[in-house]
Amino acid sequence: YLTAYVTFVLLQAKEKGYKVNNRVLQKAISYLKGYVRNPKKDGYSYILETFSFINYLFALNGDTNKSLTRLLINNRKKLSMRAKALLVLSIAKNENLQYYKRNRFTKEIMDYFKNRMEITTRKVSFKEETSGVFLRAYYSEGAALGLILKTFIKLDKNNPVIPNIIKYIISSKSHSY
Repeated sequence: YLTAYVTFVLLQAKEKGYKVNNRVLQKAISYLKGYVRNPKKDGYSYILETFSFINYLFALNGDTNKSLTRLLINNRKKLSMRAKALLVLSIAKNENLQYYKRNRFTKEIMDYFKNRMEITTRKVSFKEETSGVFLRAYYSEGAALGLILKTFIKLDKNNPVIPNIIKYIISSKSHSY
């Protein structure tokens, strides 16, 4: 997971125009490809969480891994909301999607997010079906909420709930979003 986070930082820096040692980036990508081929023995939910992040990194790097995406799609009901959001973002990047309804899996997952939404006058949040299972994969509500927000901004930019999610994140004092 640490290699995945470092790779994410390198890819973001490269996208923003910063000089990145391409050799280091490619070694990290190569390491992650090896992990996908032969993951360490660990809990399956942890591996799926890690795979969803790695799949997103591959998409950001322009390196589509169709079999990994297919594995995640086939196991989408076992993924946390954060991992589902990463899967949606991977598919969107790989297929150059601008709207979630143009792919049946992105539509299904985005509809899932909408159905899991809890809206009050003061907050918009999303309720995870299973709690605690994903904690070993450095899961946090803030990361999940941020990625869900990113999927809405990328694939459903006119959704009126986006400003409310942002207001909730900014005003929330009980969470460290």
